[in-house]
Amino acid sequence: MMIESVKRQSIKIIVATLIMVSVASCQTTQVHYLEMDVYSVAKRSFPQNIVNMTVVDNTKDLLVNDSLKGNSEIPIENVATGQFAEILKDTINRYKYFNEITAYPHRVRAGDGINGAKLLTAEQASEICAEMDADALISIDMYDLKGQIYSINSHTPSYAIEIDASCGICMFASDGKIIPPPILVRDTFYMGAYVPGQDIVPTYDQISQNVASLMAKKIAEQWIPRLETQERWFYSFASQNINKGAKAADEGDWANAETAWVAAFESEPSEAKRARAAFNVALANECLDDLERANKWIGIAMEEASKQKDMYLKIDVQKYKQILEARLKLDPKLKEQLGL
Repeated sequence: MMIESVKRQSIKIIVATLIMVSVASCQTTQVHYLEMDVYSVAKRSFPQNIVNMTVVDNTKDLLVNDSLKGNSEIPIENVATGQFAEILKDTINRYKYFNEITAYPHRVRAGDGINGAKLLTAEQASEICAEMDADALISIDMYDLKGQIYSINSHTPSYAIEIDASCGICMFASDGKIIPPPILVRDTFYMGAYVPGQDIVPTYDQISQNVASLMAKKIAEQWIPRLETQERWFYSFASQNINKGAKAADEGDWANAETAWVAAFESEPSEAKRARAAFNVALANECLDDLERANKWIGIAMEEASKQKDMYLKIDVQKYKQILEARLKLDPKLKEQLGL
């Protein structure tokens, strides 16, 4: 896959710092919290050679209401819009994961009169890919919206909208073969509004575009690794090397932070402080994208923490070890999806 102008990780330090005071030793330990943006593994993967795709509207012909207005319950009967292909194309392109996503300019099933989903043939898929110069295509085989607009109060312009949305998609390679598995996304969307003195019932186009944008995002995230914000933390206490590392971490210099924290670990006689120093080294290596080394150091932190009585420290180390092990397990799949 092609990833362009996307940072694999970004980290920022939260201003607030939690101060913990050890009564027994009258020493202060600071816990510095930070936020880290980490890629999560997508549910589905494409072959590495697929970088250009086209989106095809292969849905059946449906009657669409021009607007939905009134003061009583108004059904939306099995409606779909040709705009969904364009919206899905634009949504996927915004992630900058594939090289280029286009929208096939013709409705494949226009006027066929067949009710229900109908898959493209291998010949159709191959011909469309050749015409659009695409490595694969995304075929929207079913896109239905069903729901109602409720008038909550007949005396005021208050409305609640409930929409059930369904979308079925198949992917085809340029040779016409299906890329399994197909995708079926279903969800229910609720909207509501109250504007005194105004008729605020939305039009069909407004409803369909809002729902289409939400559905397109759900579908895109089936294929594309996305950034999730996760919390991390590190420790500082009365130690020259620990505080030197903390200063480097605050500046985003994780290589020098790691060097300083390793030196602190090697020089500290206290098992609790050695555990915290090793914990910090693990974090620095995660931020340097070296999960193997991070996992090694959190193991060292676990060993040191087990020798002392601070249960909260043991819990913190165990929690971070589980985070790193989960990331390490998924790392090969993620690197494959990111093309690394």
